[in-house]
Amino acid sequence: MLTAWMALEPAKLSDFRLAGALGAGTTARVYGATHIASGRPVAIKVMAEAGQGHELRERFAREALLLADVDSRHVSKILGFGFDKGQPFLVLERLHGETLDAKLRRDGPVPPPIAVHWIEQLIVGVRDCHDKKVIHRDIKPANIFLHQEGGGEMVKLIDFGVAR
Repeated sequence: MLTAWMALEPAKLSDFRLAGALGAGTTARVYGATHIASGRPVAIKVMAEAGQGHELRERFAREALLLADVDSRHVSKILGFGFDKGQPFLVLERLHGETLDAKLRRDGPVPPPIAVHWIEQLIVGVRDCHDKKVIHRDIKPANIFLHQEGGGEMVKLIDFGVAR
C-alpha cells in the first residue's frame, strides 16, 4: 500500500481554479477544476461539510490509496490527494458525460447490444480492480460513468468510497 501512496501527487487546492459543481453525494461534492500551472482539466472531490468525522476522513484516504494502485481504462483515475484547512480532497481525471443512472432515468432501458457492450467494459474495470485486490463494493448505475471520448462512449467505474 505504501507504494501506491508514494505514487500519488501531493496536491494543494490553491493549485486549481475551481469551476461549477459536477455532482454531489451524501459524503462528498465533485467540482470541475483546472490545474493552474498545466491548464489540465480535472475533477476535485471534496468531503461534504457535514462529513467531518474521522471515519469519513479515513474513507477518503483509503479511496486515494486504492485508486492509485489501479491502472485501467475503465476505472476513474486519481491524480492527487491533499488537505485544505484540514479538509481532504481528491484530484481525479475529468470525465465528460453522465452516469448510467442519469441516462436510464432520462431515456429508460437501452437496447441489449449497447447494454452488453457497457457490461463488457465494466467487467474489464472490475477485473482490473480485482487484479490489484480492490473490491468496489458499491457497483450501481450511479457509480458507472458513461465517459464521452473520441466520438464514443467508454464505461468508467467511479466512487471507490466504500471499497476495500
